[in-house]
Amino acid sequence: MRHDNDLNSIRRNFGLKSAEVHLVSVESRSYAISGIALQKEVTMKHFKPLVLSLILLSCNAFGSLNSPSDYLNYGIGARAVSMGKAFAGLSNDPTALYWNPAGLARVYNNQLAVVYGSNSDKSSMYFAGFTQPIVYFGTFAAGGIYYTGTNETASGAYLSLGKEFDSWGMGVTLKGFNQSVSNYSAFGFGADMGVSFYDLDSITLSAVATNLIKPNLLLDVARAYPLTIRGGACMSFYDHRINFTVDIEKRENADFSFHGGLEYKPYPYFSLRGGIDHTVPTAGFGLSSGNYFLDYSITSTSAYSADYSHQLSAGIRFGSFDMGIKVTPKIFSPAGRQKTVDIVFIGSTRYGTKTWRIVIRDEKGNIVKKLEGKNNPPESFVWDGKLENGDLVKNGEYEIELMLVDKVNETQLVTNKVTVDTGTATPDAELEIQ
Repeated sequence: MRHDNDLNSIRRNFGLKSAEVHLVSVESRSYAISGIALQKEVTMKHFKPLVLSLILLSCNAFGSLNSPSDYLNYGIGARAVSMGKAFAGLSNDPTALYWNPAGLARVYNNQLAVVYGSNSDKSSMYFAGFTQPIVYFGTFAAGGIYYTGTNETASGAYLSLGKEFDSWGMGVTLKGFNQSVSNYSAFGFGADMGVSFYDLDSITLSAVATNLIKPNLLLDVARAYPLTIRGGACMSFYDHRINFTVDIEKRENADFSFHGGLEYKPYPYFSLRGGIDHTVPTAGFGLSSGNYFLDYSITSTSAYSADYSHQLSAGIRFGSFDMGIKVTPKIFSPAGRQKTVDIVFIGSTRYGTKTWRIVIRDEKGNIVKKLEGKNNPPESFVWDGKLENGDLVKNGEYEIELMLVDKVNETQLVTNKVTVDTGTATPDAELEIQ
């Protein structure tokens, strides 16, 4: 009777069916269970694999090895994670090789990114990747990931290519992983494929097949990374200052999961983000200055948990914008002899400008003049120191801002200043910034 109770306990704890359950007695007795007789003597040599198998079966999705790819469930990149991991339609940085390689089709500049993740189970993740556009071929990306947890380490390498075809793009990722769990170690090779459709009234639609070729690893037994199908959409508003993303994911042997995210840019250098990863809330923010960017994300392990995972991403974009503002003179008097100021704009992008905006603000940040349009900005503009209603502005320092959005929705901003002084005669001076 005692042994029957032990059997029932094992079945409940490890979710085993009653077909075959092996109970080993320290007294080397022999029992018949479901028609299978155990030998009187079971050595520790046979006992160890059994215990390890039972432990592996009991691991949860964020533990060690329910699936060998579970460590990738944390996601890669603070921006994507903070938006609920709904990133299939928005992926436009080196992490696209993980989320959707088709996103690389519209990455026209060189980018370098590094990511550090600290997870709630005391595990850590490190990633580094870069992009390299090549004329006629598309954009290549390469990256590597390293994960370390309790009794488990994993490292992986990615090589991706995204190619644009008119209003749609396609991408492929080749990848390999080396994984170690306890005394077992194995290597597996796999591939992903993605497609994205652009120019649908500010909507991008995407579909991704992750592990289309499954990495198979021979650990305690042969284990494969699960095939995962993900469909996503990104809706952008107000010159991509607001991005709303939605992903639906179906993982092999798992239910459908929903991911949603929102990104709001109140300023070109600051972003606020939030989302839902299935049932788990996510949040984060982003900072940028010129070609540099820094992103942070925080995620709870469940909707009711106080345990959090964090990611920090940093990177640089280079080679895509050439911008500057030249002001002559730097001080002028609308009511005096020097009634206007000449403003020369240098504004071009490596692969084409989508929209531009020119704004002049007073010392309090109020807009006194605004111009905007599509394609390339004007080469120059003469400002007479007047408001939109024709009144003269007050004395003070004014900021001139030029903002460009390129055809992959990357934004760059440059500023310069000019001073209005009605008591100043014609100055012979010039201020330039590039």
